[in-house]
Amino acid sequence: MFQKEFAERLIAQVGDPQYGRLAVNTHLFVKVSCVCKVSKGSFNPPPEVDSMVVKVVPRDPPIQVDFKEWDGLMRICFGRKRKTLRSSFCMNYTLKLLEDNYKTYCALTGTAPAKQNMKQMVISVLTDLELADTRAIKIDLDTFFKLLLEFNKRGIHFSNMTAGAKIGDEVGKVDGPDEHFFDGEDDLDGDDEAMED
Repeated sequence: MFQKEFAERLIAQVGDPQYGRLAVNTHLFVKVSCVCKVSKGSFNPPPEVDSMVVKVVPRDPPIQVDFKEWDGLMRICFGRKRKTLRSSFCMNYTLKLLEDNYKTYCALTGTAPAKQNMKQMVISVLTDLELADTRAIKIDLDTFFKLLLEFNKRGIHFSNMTAGAKIGDEVGKVDGPDEHFFDGEDDLDGDDEAMED
């Protein structure tokens, strides 16, 4: 049983106003559904908020994904969830972080960097998947997987998997600090659609 507002964010589906990084990450690991709503009047003394009982069933088998990569992507997409993906990915600090990680990845794997700049590479991925003008709150789990896979295919990564790596190490299998490039939170301030782009 959770506070109703939190539970609604937990079970939110694509397109719901409460749909965000919490819902997507929850659906990644478990199947979650509402069992019943519990009004504050059901308790004595009554609390200040209503509650909800939710059913949580772990996925069996679990979905296999590099969570550092997944979480880095989610933090960009839902940093301002009402923005289009093009707007979210083309912010200067995001492009800089992706470019730095891309250069490190290329150096460690011996891959020649692409001739396009990072902004062109990112827009190319989003355009190819027809997601450039889509907002994160309208994207389902499967589409996020396709997006992550396409970025990774082009050498664009979202986590600092290469921290502490040496040339010749297998990328993603190196020892190093467990740090993420992105540590922002969901857009919880209820921005209006007018502030999208």
